[in-house]
Amino acid sequence: MSAVELYAVSKSYARTPVLAELTLTVADTTDTTDTAVTAVLGPSGSGKTTLLRLIAGFDRADHGVITIGEQVVDDQRTRVPPERRGIGYVPQGGDLFPHLSVAHNISFGLPRRDRHQVSELIELVGLTGLSQRYPHQLSGGQQQRVALARALAIRPRLVLFDEPFSALDASLRVSLRRDVLRVLAETRTPAIIVTHDQDEALCLADRIAILDHGRVLAEGSPAQLYTSPANPTTARYLGQANLLPAAIIAGSAHCVLGTLPLREASALPGGVATVLIRPEQLRLSADPGGRGVPATINTLDYHGHDSIAELTLGDATALTARLTGFPELRTGDRVWVEVTGEAIAWTAAAPLAGRVTGRG
Repeated sequence: MSAVELYAVSKSYARTPVLAELTLTVADTTDTTDTAVTAVLGPSGSGKTTLLRLIAGFDRADHGVITIGEQVVDDQRTRVPPERRGIGYVPQGGDLFPHLSVAHNISFGLPRRDRHQVSELIELVGLTGLSQRYPHQLSGGQQQRVALARALAIRPRLVLFDEPFSALDASLRVSLRRDVLRVLAETRTPAIIVTHDQDEALCLADRIAILDHGRVLAEGSPAQLYTSPANPTTARYLGQANLLPAAIIAGSAHCVLGTLPLREASALPGGVATVLIRPEQLRLSADPGGRGVPATINTLDYHGHDSIAELTLGDATALTARLTGFPELRTGDRVWVEVTGEAIAWTAAAPLAGRVTGRG
């Protein structure tokens, strides 16, 4: 059974369309899956927060149908108010009551018979011993844990997260993501997380829906969307992408980097195409006798676990390469570029938008 279904949902503000005929299904947990996390990925202005507000019931859709479980909560005839939808909501900043303690923030609005669970929730989210502290006495990560506990206090059918980690530093984001996944698994609560952070979507979600101009551009597992994107636009949304013009001849792509083997080449007609080469597929060599195409390193950024090199070929084609560790190369070096693995190609006949189905 699905946790949430949206069918042909549209929403405009002051005649400005935000969501346009959006259709999306969010899975529920099952007997074999403890987690069901869907990440909605898209840039600012793509409609992510509006989508959450419609599911939560804070706004009403102009058109379409929203179903939670088996209950229609929003259509042209029905509108179930937010407090009767069984939805937990974790906003970007936590939005805790500054004059209430941790325990009272979590129990706010709960009937007296349910307040016994507050101490269990405090322990579940890792805040043991902090029940009497006030929000100003907590770190940003601790405040978000309180917000999560408050969202879970009503035993929700679903929890909605509106970019909950964006205000935290990098190391805290990583640890809090893990803890959120643990808590959702222990409580078997499905969730939707909206974000513009690609890494966050890839590491948190069982499924990703890419939102673009108010529509679902593509949907699938993180591995599917990254390794087999339906179109060039989807490829750009998840990870860095080198997109090059090519000609498909006899099942291979001919481009500025040479003749490349293609994944699922038999399904591609010949002709003009666009090929995708991920940065980690490029190998650089300073050996002039090696194979590959000559290029110049314009910039080289070291990130500890890897380095990102921006390159220019002789015909001014720009490329991005991801190199392991700290390479013995420098900005301005002349290198030779070689492609490893198979490329993905889309011909002119390929759809500009698509949906990936199934699980990876």
